Amino acid sequence: MSIDLLFYTVFLGQVLLISYFFPKKTISRNQFILNTYPMDEYPKLYQNSIFVNPDQIVRKAMGVYRVVNGIIALFGLGLLILMATSGYKPNMIKANEDMVFVMFFFLLQIAPHMVLEVLTYKWYGNMRKIAVLPTRTADLTPRRLSDFIPLPFVALAVFLYGAWLVLFVAKVGFQPEHAASKYASVLVITLSHFFLAGMAAKYIRGKKHDPHQARTDQMRSIKVVVQINTFSSILMSLFMIVNDHTSDFNLTQYEPVFLSLFLTLIITVSVLVLHQTNKIEDVDFSVYKADAAGK
Repeated sequence: MSIDLLFYTVFLGQVLLISYFFPKKTISRNQFILNTYPMDEYPKLYQNSIFVNPDQIVRKAMGVYRVVNGIIALFGLGLLILMATSGYKPNMIKANEDMVFVMFFFLLQIAPHMVLEVLTYKWYGNMRKIAVLPTRTADLTPRRLSDFIPLPFVALAVFLYGAWLVLFVAKVGFQPEHAASKYASVLVITLSHFFLAGMAAKYIRGKKHDPHQARTDQMRSIKVVVQINTFSSILMSLFMIVNDHTSDFNLTQYEPVFLSLFLTLIITVSVLVLHQTNKIEDVDFSVYKADAAGK
């Protein structure tokens, strides 16, 4: 398969998965909750101090979410068609220093997902402010990292980061030439790993975002975050190792393909972990009923 055809295939997958298939699953999950657990029977699920009709707001938000992702998907497909019909050669993306194009489109793709995450976080924040919770005994059971992910995966994430750092230093060194960019690369990648680790630690040690959430559901929610962050760290290190050594194997032209594939894998793994680890049918919605005493 030629480099151009390979890029078109991988980038098409990025467009369809991130801007069509995965948003469709998110919308379907939320619509299932809205239809199966209505506000009149499960008022605590919609408890919010901002909106008068929170269930209708969620439906409208899902509608906007669908439209925005649809527009981005069409934009991506349009770019592919334009590239194919204009004679633009993907094998020249690296040579023409157009790699930012792939990253820019990815940032555009994840923008609606990030907005949805921020709105969800704020939703739970308002829910905590007005929630009237029963007095309960504190859960003194210590939470360990191994409760949420097998430790060999964590060891692999640490090993791959160390391997990337050693290989990076061995390859580029720290000569005066372009020293600033080299130090910046190490700093950005290192901070990214620490951010993922810090977020996982915060979820393990912190309080639950949803004040009504059952403990078993809270543990699954923590597991989702820990696993996503660990696998993201692993994929990031693998990508950086491959990307830093493409020139050694005369694969520089494939860098746009590797980047698009890496970005798609990050989102794919995150969605799969969410839907497999925290299945909607396993969630205890009884805690959101008006007379629920909490668990």
